[in-house]
Amino acid sequence: MLRKQNREKIVDLGLSHLEQISDDSTDIEDGYENEQLAKKVNDTLLKLSKRHQNIISFYRSGTFKQKDIASVYQISPTLVNFMIKEVIHSCQAELDVL
Repeated sequence: MLRKQNREKIVDLGLSHLEQISDDSTDIEDGYENEQLAKKVNDTLLKLSKRHQNIISFYRSGTFKQKDIASVYQISPTLVNFMIKEVIHSCQAELDVL
């Protein structure tokens, strides 16, 4: 019984390595597509005002909540939310055109 359990552990270890094998070509293609998408989004962000760029930058980094961003810029949290939605809409519109 003990030998059987040991063999099963060995077999399980062998199978876990097979799950980690992936097709490198799809990873490269996905990486390239993600890189191109990020470039398009960044190009769109550069077209926006500096204020919009900073607000979305703070928001995307995750270090500031909308309420915190509002207090830094001394505006209402509702306006921050509106500006973030504007940026998202601009990016979506730019990507739909391309």
